[in-house]
Amino acid sequence: MSRPQSLLPLSREPSTRLLPWIIGVMVYLAVLIFAAALLLANIAANWDREMSAGFTVQIPPAAGDAPEALEARVAAVVKTLKEAAGVGEVAVVSPEVTALALEPWLGPNIEAHDLPLPRVVEVHFADRATVDMAALIAKLEEAAPGTVVDNHEFWRNQIVSLVGGLETLATVAIALIGFTAMAAVIFTTRSSVAIQRDVIEVLHLIGATDDYVAHEFQRQAFWISLSGSASGTVLAVATLYLLGQLAGNLDTALMPDLSLGAWQSVLLWAVPLLACLIATMTARRTVLAALRRMP
Repeated sequence: MSRPQSLLPLSREPSTRLLPWIIGVMVYLAVLIFAAALLLANIAANWDREMSAGFTVQIPPAAGDAPEALEARVAAVVKTLKEAAGVGEVAVVSPEVTALALEPWLGPNIEAHDLPLPRVVEVHFADRATVDMAALIAKLEEAAPGTVVDNHEFWRNQIVSLVGGLETLATVAIALIGFTAMAAVIFTTRSSVAIQRDVIEVLHLIGATDDYVAHEFQRQAFWISLSGSASGTVLAVATLYLLGQLAGNLDTALMPDLSLGAWQSVLLWAVPLLACLIATMTARRTVLAALRRMP
């Protein structure tokens, strides 16, 4: 796509040469930060969905308990859970699976019977609204004293608070990037107007309006921002792809899903479009303001 010819030699100005690089870097950072915010929202939503779907019951082994006594307590807990209203699936986690979950911290050579690991029961709600957690906890304590119920409420609140803070930080960072890019466009445009002052005066003498002059600068800003935004976005997408490939080589048991949805991927491309719009309108307003101050 070729640029239309202009009566103002703006494309040859030294003052405009750095602007595509500045906009490209700003768009690159903005896309990465925006993608990180979207990933955080996805991870938080997945964790919240998983944690709100049920709760976990731990039955720690009592001192001096034989394995049969612990199994009897587990059976009593399972029976109580299955009889409770609103409780759906009840699954007892085997000691081997519990030990496997601890491998990243304790190493692969641990044996389930070597550690006093609590027995874990995972519970999923059939109808959460009908579950009276306080009454259920009391029944579980009666069936197997020492039973610990974790409904993940503490962790859910912590995650919501953390993600909210990080999203606010991302919003502030993107806003600062936007203001920095606007400042660069304003400075470059003012310099360009000063350089082209004589040409602008000649254009005014032959009948050119301020709107025509502003349109020429606006068009130049569009092409500059388009080239910079496109480069920054392509580089950001390549960076995200590389990070995704590196994350795919890590232990999937420890890593959350780091993929973006289709609509979120499309949403990332709104960043360069918005950058072009901001640069174009900023250049236009800056030129019109400068022309009003000219005699």
